Amino acid sequence: MKKKMISLAAVLCLMAAPLYSSFDQPQESHCYRTLLVITSESDWTIVRLLEGHILTATYDIVEGNTVPECECWCDPHLNLIGMTKKQFDTSLVKIEVKIILYLKEDLNIVFEIQKGDIKYTTLDIYNYNGKEPVFLETVNNDANIPGDPENTMEFTVDINKLTAKGPLQYLVSSVPKLVWAFYYPWYHKQQWHTSKALIDTPLVGAHDSSDPDVIELHIKQAKSAGIDGFIVSWWGKNDYADQNLKTILYIADKLDFKITIYLESLQNGPRSEEDLKKMFLSFYESYGEDQRYYRINGNPVIFVWAVESHPPSSWEDILSAVEDEGYTGVYIAMAGQPDYLEIFDGLHLYGTVGVSDLSAVYERLSTSCSTYGYFNDEPSYIWAATVCPGYDDRKIPGREGLYQPRDDGEYYLETFEAAVNSSPDWLLVTSFNEWWENTHIEPSMNYGFTYLNLTAQVCSAFKELDSLAPLLTAHTLFGEALDLLSANSFELAKTKFESAKEIYDKIGYSEKSLKARHYIEKCTEEIEKQQSQKEQELQTPESERGEHEADTSLLLLLVSLLITSWIRKQNP
Repeated sequence: MKKKMISLAAVLCLMAAPLYSSFDQPQESHCYRTLLVITSESDWTIVRLLEGHILTATYDIVEGNTVPECECWCDPHLNLIGMTKKQFDTSLVKIEVKIILYLKEDLNIVFEIQKGDIKYTTLDIYNYNGKEPVFLETVNNDANIPGDPENTMEFTVDINKLTAKGPLQYLVSSVPKLVWAFYYPWYHKQQWHTSKALIDTPLVGAHDSSDPDVIELHIKQAKSAGIDGFIVSWWGKNDYADQNLKTILYIADKLDFKITIYLESLQNGPRSEEDLKKMFLSFYESYGEDQRYYRINGNPVIFVWAVESHPPSSWEDILSAVEDEGYTGVYIAMAGQPDYLEIFDGLHLYGTVGVSDLSAVYERLSTSCSTYGYFNDEPSYIWAATVCPGYDDRKIPGREGLYQPRDDGEYYLETFEAAVNSSPDWLLVTSFNEWWENTHIEPSMNYGFTYLNLTAQVCSAFKELDSLAPLLTAHTLFGEALDLLSANSFELAKTKFESAKEIYDKIGYSEKSLKARHYIEKCTEEIEKQQSQKEQELQTPESERGEHEADTSLLLLLVSLLITSWIRKQNP
């Protein structure tokens, strides 16, 4: 830790807002660090940036911590820092605010200071692009303007002064480039027959999530598409999903597949802080020393759902209490607000549906993760961008009917483009098998292997590897084998068909496997025909072969004589 089932539609409502709709990062924008020191004896004050964008910010109250009813806040969405006290309280409050700014080089920076009718607010501005802050200027607002209860004062700061020694270099993460898929081990066989909310079902058929054969097939299918691991939905100790997690870890270990959990922080609403502490502790008691679980620098990685259901201060209390018990993890928060990086080690979003301008959202969160370390001398934080094939919860009772059509894979590829353009450390797939919300890529009755095939393309493109995902390798082998078959290279064609079929068989791709078997049989027939012809030639008596060779020689001699005679007649 650093310093320190509600619907998807409902969570998206929490996250909607200026962060998503108002921020548009232009190509010429850069990141710069600034220090603002706000000193005030007024009973309230606000400092707002009118040009440019506050990407992230942290603050410390260096004087006035004990002033009654004093509250300070920083809201990057609204580009402001604020302070309030009891009315007419003139106690001095001093705040140091570190800010990462997005700035356009052709714009000067406009600030405004607002305050109450009493006393003053002073703002000291520093360039902080280097190791130490460099003082630029002081602005004082002690006005009491008739008719203006906010006593607004605007002023401009030379952008060249703020951008000197900048821009900041992005901090590069050292984690390996991985693809994860959200995985749900909560299904019982009878649900596939009785649930009215299901509009698609898996090709593997009705099954229990506890079935080891199904778990093994799922992992093999995921691996064939280039997915490195599952983020397993986890609801606490001794839950059905927890029982299945033990089986998943056992099988994944045999197949060299990574496993982490998605700690479900909501259950019919936000869990209490105490419940969350117990949940973390029970996880560590069960899996803290389990080396089959995915780790970074020895610490287990835990994705945490819907952290915005609690403020950062609550999560700091929760994770500090866990750390006090001797447990340290790497925590990846589902949050659209970068201030959670004060507590967590990285950010992700679960859903893409309903997010306005996904590319801009991802770019802002990515840049937040790669610059937040300038506040605390930490290395880069992890940014995990999500791709999703579509969404449909219209048949789930109590849901709002959120719907995003798949558009024959176009939406999936659109989310991938937004994700990959944000330079993520990890790519997340929502989801492998969330059938209620219809975000699944698992082979299904409606879509067959379409989305597993698309995932293989997405994973190969993201990782930029010389070798393709196994499923793409199988398709490539199959295509090459068809070309060899057309060229009558039956032995080579058969070998490639067999290699492709082996991959298809492992993941239950029966359609392709049957085609490969058909061509293998055809190649075998042609090979047997060739062998039969050779055997017949070898079995022909030598005397017959000699007579045949003599007849052939005589025929060639006669043809030669005829040609010679014709040439002489043409040239007397």
